[in-house]
Amino acid sequence: MARSDSIWLTLRAGLRDLILHEHQRPRALFNDILDQTAQSPQMITMIGRELKTSVMQKLRFGTGHQEGLHGEIHLRADPDSLKAGSPILFADCELHNGPIMNDTSSRPVGAIVRRPLVWHRCVTQDLDFSKLAHLLYAKLLAPFTTVICFFAEDFGGLSVVAQVLALWIMNLSNRPSDLPPITNPRVLVLTQRKHFSEFSEQKATKQFMLEVGREAERIYGSLTSKSKGRLKKAELDQYLGTHFGSMRVVPLPDIVSSARSWKSLRSRILQDSANVQERRREAQVAFSGRHYAAFFRMASEHFCTDIISPFSFVRSSREPNPVSTEYLSHLQRFIDKVPMAQLLNFAVPVIASAFVFDSYPSEMHCKCIYILS
Repeated sequence: MARSDSIWLTLRAGLRDLILHEHQRPRALFNDILDQTAQSPQMITMIGRELKTSVMQKLRFGTGHQEGLHGEIHLRADPDSLKAGSPILFADCELHNGPIMNDTSSRPVGAIVRRPLVWHRCVTQDLDFSKLAHLLYAKLLAPFTTVICFFAEDFGGLSVVAQVLALWIMNLSNRPSDLPPITNPRVLVLTQRKHFSEFSEQKATKQFMLEVGREAERIYGSLTSKSKGRLKKAELDQYLGTHFGSMRVVPLPDIVSSARSWKSLRSRILQDSANVQERRREAQVAFSGRHYAAFFRMASEHFCTDIISPFSFVRSSREPNPVSTEYLSHLQRFIDKVPMAQLLNFAVPVIASAFVFDSYPSEMHCKCIYILS
């Protein structure tokens, strides 16, 4: 997939609004190669900069040299998994690295859906581009993601990633969506270490979690107007649990390490993703490609209009479509063409089925109806 074909999400500045651009090209390409009803995609989100790009190449997460990603999110696929039941997609994220570009509305936008960030009009505090990007990662991408990979050195170290994650969990709402907490994405914080063999993942993770807790307490104090906001461990665990399934600090092999070292890390990330996907399958929220795309469209609309409330997959799956004002005349024309003998055995079931399927958002249902509970 060429670089321009993989551009997925960008933020632009209009005359009065910030505008989220959703490029339809990568979705169209995947529609051509994936079975939209039989396959349920899983998405791994990679957040960083130069180190992320180098590691993705070593892990074979995307092909070709990726340049000029600043200010963009690209959607890629693992070619080895395209025929599997759960093909793997990669959200290659550098939205937080770039400045907000002007949106020239007079130019042809092609296959791009433009959505203004309505809530941003009422925001009194200054939100820089990086904070806006992380809001999008946390509230829009995370519910569709199985594993989130942060590249510590791209952020300036583990302490900065701890600050970012504290902002994720202490943001404007308690959770990004109403999916079961057991299906939340896992977080892997990937960091470079000179003495790879001596690295203790357990010790590093424990220390990192303490840093996340301290940053969360600082934010909690500012939100509650307390100089020393105390956040109990149970409260912190609750905040973390509403966003993430688990969190680990994982060492990266040296860039010049053997392919065997990178293969081990690749297997680790893919296995974590598969485990989360299995939990989603058991909870009946491992959506087919068609459902995945329909839900993401509705989640994008929600993100752009309501930054406070979690996105509800349940309400969205039951959202009715408005009835056409001409449906009675259409119905009459259909009945007129059906022989009287086939009215009960053919016409009535077809009409009833159409009413059921048309009461849901377009593209939501194909061969079966998934009922979320």
